[in-house]
Amino acid sequence: MTINEKIKPGDIILYGGSRHESLASRLVEAGEIIKTGDDSIRQYSHVALWEGHQVQLEATWPRIRRSRIDQGRTYDVLRYEGITDDERNKIMDAARARIGEWYNLLYIPTFGLWKIKNMEVCCTYAGDCYEAAGLELNYATPNELKDDRCLKTIYRWRPR
Repeated sequence: MTINEKIKPGDIILYGGSRHESLASRLVEAGEIIKTGDDSIRQYSHVALWEGHQVQLEATWPRIRRSRIDQGRTYDVLRYEGITDDERNKIMDAARARIGEWYNLLYIPTFGLWKIKNMEVCCTYAGDCYEAAGLELNYATPNELKDDRCLKTIYRWRPR
């Protein structure tokens, strides 16, 4: 079975972190350390939605976009347990409708207090798309998303 047969549209991609990534990723990390007091927990730094055939939808500076999966980075793919094809279609409809919306730079340094309509960060983008299908996620940060009880890891990519 190929990766394109195993992973379905709407599955969640969690990219592994590095302490040498974007300012947004470093602010997310700082927020998690402040929130938990633990500087060893950061494993993931970015969230995207699988569209298919190595293509993802993601909220990244400056706007939500469609892009190729980054095969040079470690990532895990998660699936919502019991998701139906109808829910999957609603997630992808919501995700595609948001392409071109602005990235919300104010969300990260305010730890989510400034959620602005029609502006997203990676976690709110994925979470809002799932909410459009009636599915709830714990999505304040990529690491909290990984711990959501409704999501199960179905695939892991580790570059050689």
